[in-house]
Amino acid sequence: TTGGISASQSLLSVTGSTVNSGASVTLRLTAKDAFGNTLNAGGSTVVFSASGGSSTGTIGSTTYVGSGIYEATFTGVVAGTATSIGATIDGNVVTTTQPTVTVQPGAASKLAITTQPAASSVSGVGFGLGVTVQDANSNTVTGYTGSVTVAIGTNAGPGGALSGTASV
Repeated sequence: TTGGISASQSLLSVTGSTVNSGASVTLRLTAKDAFGNTLNAGGSTVVFSASGGSSTGTIGSTTYVGSGIYEATFTGVVAGTATSIGATIDGNVVTTTQPTVTVQPGAASKLAITTQPAASSVSGVGFGLGVTVQDANSNTVTGYTGSVTVAIGTNAGPGGALSGTASV
């Protein structure tokens, strides 16, 4: 026979250790009793959490999917270092090994102007401009090798900032 759910025996896992910003992985808790037996009934309140590391994401609501398994979706937002995934069961902290998730930049989708040209320029003379390729959540997409198009619009007066359309 199996006993009640145990926070010291239940197991945490993640369907992938890396996720692109804007994409998702599944967080999973397998409910076990004090003897390590998998429980086949739901009914507990499981809350997942993310802590440590500089990667961030959003965690969806938890669903009991059967066979002692609770799941939630982690959607990557800010790329960074690995963040640990934890959980509570009915308010008790799960103490088994915490898996980690590292968020990586998603697909290139926009440009950010990182270096404006000089405050004054002469018509017909070139100027410097720095741009960074970013994903939809403003993470820098390193190693981008595609083309970049920057179009400059007209400013209404002197002292205006560089503006216009940018496409990746």
